[in-house]
Amino acid sequence: MVRVDEAKDAVIFELEVYYSSDLMAMATILGMDGQSGCACPWCRGAARDFKVTASGGARMPRRTQATQKEDFEEYEKSVRQAVARHAKTKPEPKNGVSAAPLVPWDFNRVLPPYLHLILGLVNDVVKELRKDLQFLDDIDPEKVSFLMLPVLIYLLII
Repeated sequence: MVRVDEAKDAVIFELEVYYSSDLMAMATILGMDGQSGCACPWCRGAARDFKVTASGGARMPRRTQATQKEDFEEYEKSVRQAVARHAKTKPEPKNGVSAAPLVPWDFNRVLPPYLHLILGLVNDVVKELRKDLQFLDDIDPEKVSFLMLPVLIYLLII
């Protein structure tokens, strides 16, 4: 601990902090525990809306600290109502939010998890390869899965 009289010559650095992690850890830190596969950490859309949004078909409202707070307050309200009526299950999270964020991040500084981006691209390529093989060779999906194993291993190595 530094006393005030010792700190008069201190240099203050202003930092711009960005955050990235595994998708599950990111969801938990942002107050969306258990929602890593269900809700987007950057917009208020559900996972089912992602393909439409990513292809330019729709725009989802972006998350902010204010929307996270709103969603958490609505979730808390629905929990209180569920408790009052002696419900056996908890209500669904509001836009994926079921807790206050552990750290109040600026959502413009939350970076997508690189691993999940790459896995998503690889999954799309593998799906297209399987579809092409099925079309060209007219073989059943079980045989296609077996043929794709060397391709998957190659993609994981590079």
